[in-house]
Amino acid sequence: MPPGGDAGLALQAAKDGGKDRIDRTFVATAVDTTLMRAILQLAGGLSLQTVAEGVETEEQAATLRALGCEYAQGFLFSRPVPPADLDALLSGRLELGAARAG
Repeated sequence: MPPGGDAGLALQAAKDGGKDRIDRTFVATAVDTTLMRAILQLAGGLSLQTVAEGVETEEQAATLRALGCEYAQGFLFSRPVPPADLDALLSGRLELGAARAG
């Protein structure tokens, strides 16, 4: 393990089931996309799926798509959904607009 007890990317990926994430800090301040591009390339080289967190604007989503990020989450897509409404949302009985308003 690296000094200081921090988990390395490979160890973290194994713990998270082969998934990596781009923290919302990088998404929110994406003036320079070099770091996001590097994260996506590293994750791709390790065969990890990458999820961008904290996506709040269409511009952020477009930037991530242009960089090849396939998965994102954040208020742009939906506010947090109560567990009781999750099945209805996923089955199409509850629309995202209704989930956002809730």
